[in-house]
Amino acid sequence: MLVQTGPEHYEVREVPIPDPGADAAILRVEACGLCGTDVEMFRGVIPDTVFPLAPGHEAIGVIDRIGTNASRAWQLKEGDRIALHSQLRCGRCRGCHTGNRCAAPADGHARSYGFLHPDSPPGLWGGMATHLYLSPEAMTIPLDPAVPTAEAAFFNALGNGIDWTQDVGKVGPGDRVAILGPGPRGLACVIAARQAGAAQVAIVGLETDRHRLDVAEALGASALISGGRDLGEALHDVLDEAPTVVIDTTPLVTEVIPQALQALALGGRLVLAGLKGGTTAAVPIDLLIHKQLRILSGYGKSFEALAAAVRTIESGDWPIDRITTHCFDLDAAEQAIEAVEAGGVVVQVRIEP
Repeated sequence: MLVQTGPEHYEVREVPIPDPGADAAILRVEACGLCGTDVEMFRGVIPDTVFPLAPGHEAIGVIDRIGTNASRAWQLKEGDRIALHSQLRCGRCRGCHTGNRCAAPADGHARSYGFLHPDSPPGLWGGMATHLYLSPEAMTIPLDPAVPTAEAAFFNALGNGIDWTQDVGKVGPGDRVAILGPGPRGLACVIAARQAGAAQVAIVGLETDRHRLDVAEALGASALISGGRDLGEALHDVLDEAPTVVIDTTPLVTEVIPQALQALALGGRLVLAGLKGGTTAAVPIDLLIHKQLRILSGYGKSFEALAAAVRTIESGDWPIDRITTHCFDLDAAEQAIEAVEAGGVVVQVRIEP
């Protein structure tokens, strides 16, 4: 398994595989996707991060061992393939009891795979490993064994895109959607918007994003490069009218927020899903009120969105193979982080242990 002992330091450790007991299971990991959060964790820029930790929160794999109670609860058996929701449900909070998202925090954050201490019993809490412990609180989704590993590893990013676009943004037929940022989650939002029946979908990137924008066009979006122009003017080139929904997936950049509010149509929705590193943005309050705009937050993904993402990948209706571009083994995890940062022809990166 991989352990992050501090900022910018991974090490590979050999640890015994625990007995899962009656209520849990052991997953043999096929692949674990990487995202911007993994990069930020590795670089040590996420506040209040406690090291060491077991990284990796986007795992897919095959059930290696499973207890009798877990098999009954999850309707799974040894040899079944699954995708794993990163969050661990507490089973006690109001969210769990009402079928909504778990609200139980751990050290200020939701209790989640990829963020836990590697020595917390029984261990194996990260997806960057050959095996992963599936605790009784884990949420599993059956995954067709015929789906190629590379495409299956996109499930988490696509779950984010479906959540932010369809569940939070309420995109539907007739909407004109503008997506800021052509990273894996921006591309996932393109799929989700088109799946929801949006009338038009535009995606905005930089000159260095040319390859990713080409992929977005293959998914059915109109791509444009922001070259210092006002966002509204740029979108006018590719949309018939002002966007009804803008989804911001860009990390750290805050100047796009007032521009997005200016660009939106009357009654439009802005979904903020790109973390800004603790910085603030100027929000034109009067404009917000006069245009009757709504600002919404996209955070993580629901279990239902993740299940929908798996079904979407299984359908084979989308060229996911153009998104899942680069693969590394555990010993090359630091190179995988650098690949995510590099962008360019790199789109989605995964670890295959």
